[in-house]
Amino acid sequence: MTTTNKTLFDGLTESRKQSVIGKFFNDRIYVRSFMVDSLMYEHSDRSDILGGEFTWDNVNNLYTSVDCKSDCECSEYFDSEVEERNWNKTLCDCEETAKEVYEWYQVEPCLYDYLTDKGECTLNTSYGRFWGRCTTGQSWVLDNVLHDIFNDMDEHVQHMWIKE
Repeated sequence: MTTTNKTLFDGLTESRKQSVIGKFFNDRIYVRSFMVDSLMYEHSDRSDILGGEFTWDNVNNLYTSVDCKSDCECSEYFDSEVEERNWNKTLCDCEETAKEVYEWYQVEPCLYDYLTDKGECTLNTSYGRFWGRCTTGQSWVLDNVLHDIFNDMDEHVQHMWIKE
């Protein structure tokens, strides 16, 4: 029998969750899209700008692996289903695709670490740590990754922010 660890956060309505997320992260996330975009795109050919820290090469988790196993020419060489399940993509010439970053936010170091660990695009410079948000059109309060990060926190921390 499996049990799930239901947290205080899990028991809230969606509206209340968004309110809690907004309060908790409001002083930890600052919009910096114009600044980072300007440095990444307009000055990408000038490594002398700000020490060359604002480059796509420095963005963590920018690339996502394409599941090319089914299209891979090597798949015909598998002798069994087990071997196919243990398939190593390095056997094939599979490409990785870059995620598209729509917005940049400056974040606190602790939040930066959580976002990086969750596979989000992040950029660490001597001018600050940044989260490259790959969605747009709705408030960051709705982003699942922030809900996951808050949900992973200690119950005492959650309680402090959930109580009114």
